[in-house]
Amino acid sequence: MENTKIRIQKYFEGNLTAEAKDRLEQDLRRNKSFMKEFILYSIQGDVPEMTADQLQFREQMAEKFANDDPLPEPKLSWRFYVQNFWYSSARNWVIGGVAIFAGMFIFMKVLLENSAPLPPLTAVIQEYIQDASCENRAGSVQENQKNNFHRSSQIYCPTKLDKKPFQVLQALEVLEDSCQSEFCMSCYYLAHVKLENQQYEEAIQLFQRCLSSAGLAEILKYPYTFKSEPKIRFNLILAELGAGKPVGQGMAKLKDLLGKTPMKWDLHQKEEKLLEVLNKYN
Repeated sequence: MENTKIRIQKYFEGNLTAEAKDRLEQDLRRNKSFMKEFILYSIQGDVPEMTADQLQFREQMAEKFANDDPLPEPKLSWRFYVQNFWYSSARNWVIGGVAIFAGMFIFMKVLLENSAPLPPLTAVIQEYIQDASCENRAGSVQENQKNNFHRSSQIYCPTKLDKKPFQVLQALEVLEDSCQSEFCMSCYYLAHVKLENQQYEEAIQLFQRCLSSAGLAEILKYPYTFKSEPKIRFNLILAELGAGKPVGQGMAKLKDLLGKTPMKWDLHQKEEKLLEVLNKYN
């Protein structure tokens, strides 16, 4: 039979088969000197970190042995103190203290974030405005197409003419005033400039004209503006918010628009983000 010390060592290292482990535990219960050697090794020897089952069995053996013959005062190793500390109530105090500290940190972080002043709603509107489509971004307008479209897109698009906002606004207003049709594309571009210049009431009227049957018929005929309807509706919501319409009303319209906008579009993500932001103002 193997040396008792080797058997004990294998037990704590977890290298015994189930049968050998049962036989060792039976021998320990029958042999008091073997039991004593087992207990002393567990607190003095170079024992790896014990499992819960090993700790429980050791305590059973120690209690059984102490009832008949108290153990001599052992020379305890550093590993014994580490294990005892980890499995004692002190560990619970340490873990509890760390949990309380982490909870307080998270609470203060959330409190500071929620107590931070919100930026003005006009700043949010300016951040989320969707630009009008430009002919130079997706093609060119043929000469036989409406001259109003050709000229207004050149005025609006910054890569065409580098003009200051008030110059763009004035030029588009002149074009719109000279429009002789039920709807001209100058209205489409002018609506965006009015929104950018925070002239919300006028922007609302112009965007509503864009969404009329005559407006959509004209806007959707061109390859680079035929997907513009969701952006127009999105900008109309922004204009209404800027004009003082209830935030809750704007969120309801935005949710409806979100359900109709294809998920692959960048606008869909913008709508989701704007909903999150507006929820703080509601």
